[in-house]
Amino acid sequence: MDREVEEIHRQHAELLARIADEPWPVPLPQEVPVMRERGVGRVFVYGIELEVDGRIRVCVDCGAERDWLVINQDEHVWVRCRCGHQWYEPQLTRYWFLAAWMDDEGPAFATLEDAIVGYGFDGALRGSYWN
Repeated sequence: MDREVEEIHRQHAELLARIADEPWPVPLPQEVPVMRERGVGRVFVYGIELEVDGRIRVCVDCGAERDWLVINQDEHVWVRCRCGHQWYEPQLTRYWFLAAWMDDEGPAFATLEDAIVGYGFDGALRGSYWN
């Protein structure tokens, strides 16, 4: 793992330790770093219901209520359903992503498309839940 990623992990762990006892939602500080390679992105599988501003998100294409692929590219967070539908979620920030990511050490993929297929969010598993 390169030094920049290690530093992000270290700062993420410090951030989680600082906010562990605070009620949610917690305003996350602005000092969380951005990866230097713009546009590369990171992903993780969010297997539970996704609540944003007090509302559970539901896929408009298939009606799924949980089991999302959450994608962080630059400053934006996208949510993708197993049916292949994807949308930009403006209320979810890079800081939310880092707090929810929890140092996911899942498989490494060369491209975002590889991650989408590898995690099963390309539409082939439409209607399936893993959790």
